[in-house]
Amino acid sequence: MKIGERIRCLREKQALSQDAFADRLHVTRQTVSNWENGKSCPDAEMLLRISEEFQISLDELLKEQKPVPEECKVEKKPSVRRGAIRLVLVLVVLAAIAAGLAFHVGNQKTMSVLFSMEQDKTYERPETENSVLDVAEGKFLLPKDGKVRILAAGETDDGILHIRIVDEDDDVCYQLDGQTLEDSQEIVLNQGSYHIQITADGYSEQVVSLHYDVSVSNK
Repeated sequence: MKIGERIRCLREKQALSQDAFADRLHVTRQTVSNWENGKSCPDAEMLLRISEEFQISLDELLKEQKPVPEECKVEKKPSVRRGAIRLVLVLVVLAAIAAGLAFHVGNQKTMSVLFSMEQDKTYERPETENSVLDVAEGKFLLPKDGKVRILAAGETDDGILHIRIVDEDDDVCYQLDGQTLEDSQEIVLNQGSYHIQITADGYSEQVVSLHYDVSVSNK
């Protein structure tokens, strides 16, 4: 059973609506819906919050299981410590992969052939008191002039998401804007250094959840 299905079963076992479940976790109903439909997954911090709020072990949330009965019974819980160890191991493996493929918020990673960045994020006050959210920034190097393939997707439950690629002179080479984003195309870029900037604005809610997934390849 996938994590989204486990979250749905946990919510239904607690007799909570998606709105009530979202309020307990300080996220939006759309975020909970995305988890349950497999469109996105909670990050490590949110998994810990779910574990603590509903007294379910991390091991129970993370491990793959065979289908369970319709009543979604929760089996005997392994200890939180055991679940935490499993989570650490999973994160170590993911970090090793990310070191070669991905860039996460607040850091920069230079890559010559392949660059990608992906994350789910929920913002609350005081961050949402700002008119613009600086979601992420990444950097990649293109070793020679030529075509690069851009795959971009994203969505936010409130406001507008912006994905831009700018060159060393801050000229915009690529831009995608909207509440729901999806694009796949090839563009010609000159040899050099490029920045990917992801921002959000135009939101009115106190809690804003969003997801983005961007990759650039010259293969």
